[in-house]
Amino acid sequence: MAKSVQHYPGGSKSRVNRAGDSVRMAIPTELDLQVIEEWRAAHRGVLNTFQAILRNRTKGTKITVAQRHKRKRTIFNKLHRFPKMQLSRMDDVAGCRLIFANILELYKFRTKFIRLALITYGEMKSTNMITLRYLNPQAIVVYMIFTSTMFNQKLGKT
Repeated sequence: MAKSVQHYPGGSKSRVNRAGDSVRMAIPTELDLQVIEEWRAAHRGVLNTFQAILRNRTKGTKITVAQRHKRKRTIFNKLHRFPKMQLSRMDDVAGCRLIFANILELYKFRTKFIRLALITYGEMKSTNMITLRYLNPQAIVVYMIFTSTMFNQKLGKT
């Protein structure tokens, strides 16, 4: 059976980075914009899969699950704010948010989720995929950020 060849969204990391640089310099071509859209769209599948896993793992609880896919305009603004950032390394293009009733529920979920991930996937490269951020006492949020490492794993590059 022939091994399938994975295609890097946008052509290659260097092509995605060149497209990002063109946007930063305010000279993007139509091809640059297409490359960025293909790269951005490639995050949707990973985002939807991860959200489905989270919804399944939170079924029967009072945990709220939400997802976010960064808009093109926001990506462009971030490229301008961080002139040395390579677009292919922008790690917050897609993410899931879980909102917990209290801090104990958050820690309970986090411990269970990491344990299940370790059982399912073996040794994890990092448990930092779950980042805690406290918005206020009523809304404790955990961010699941798709890092470039996780994205490359999806493409079979690591």
